[in-house]
Amino acid sequence: MYLISYAHTHDGNFYHGTLSSIDGITTTSWSFDAGNERQTLDVPLTAARFQKLWSIFKTSPYFASCVIRNPDSVIDPDTHHIIDAAFNLQGRQGNVLSAIPADSDHPEFKQWMTLLDMPLQASPHNL
Repeated sequence: MYLISYAHTHDGNFYHGTLSSIDGITTTSWSFDAGNERQTLDVPLTAARFQKLWSIFKTSPYFASCVIRNPDSVIDPDTHHIIDAAFNLQGRQGNVLSAIPADSDHPEFKQWMTLLDMPLQASPHNL
C-alpha cells in the first residue's frame, strides 16, 4: 500500500488530494471549495503516473530538503504545499511529511505538480 496525501490553498481555495496504490489499484480523490460548497472529485490515475509521483518524491534531493523533521513544526497549507507519503509494504510501515514553499519553482517540484494534475476549481485537470 502506497498513499500520497496533498494539501494546499490556491487562490483562496483549499485543495486536498489523496492518491493511492493498493494491491495494484490506483485511485485519486480530490476535495476543494467551489463557491460556498465543498466538492469531491475522483480523477483517473494510471499506475505509471502514480509510480512516477512516488519515485520523484522518494528520490529527489529537493523533496528531501523539505522534509519536516521537528514534530512541533507548524504546518500551513496557505504558505506551503503539504505532502505526506505513507507506505505499508511486507510488514514495513512508514511515512514522510514534507512542506514545499508555495512559491517554489524547483524543476523537480514543477514536474511533480504537473504529474499531480491538481483539479483547480477554475480549470479542472490543469495546473
